[in-house]
Amino acid sequence: MKRSNWLAGFLVGGVAGAITTLLTTPSSGKDVKKNMLKTKDFMKETAKEFISNTEQVKQAVTHFIQEGKTAFPQISKEIKESIELWQKSIQPNKKAIEEGIHNVQISIQNLEETTKKNG
Repeated sequence: MKRSNWLAGFLVGGVAGAITTLLTTPSSGKDVKKNMLKTKDFMKETAKEFISNTEQVKQAVTHFIQEGKTAFPQISKEIKESIELWQKSIQPNKKAIEEGIHNVQISIQNLEETTKKNG
């Protein structure tokens, strides 16, 4: 939803609610006029605050996106470097495990051959 559509709906709803309240409440003409002026002023201030807050949120989101754009390449590079370092660090263990598996396979073959000869 566009910001202008949302803001317009907010303002129209607020005005409609205020008018409905004023018209359904028993008051003198002077009181109604005074209340309508107060409501009008209140709605103006509320709309100004809403617009100001919306701008602040927009600026914060824009800043966050810019920070992300500058930080992401560095973080990505650091992750890649960490993965490469990890892969290098496990290489000796990987070779030892592969040798152990190979030795177990040879032992199983020798055991099978011995079992066939004796069996």
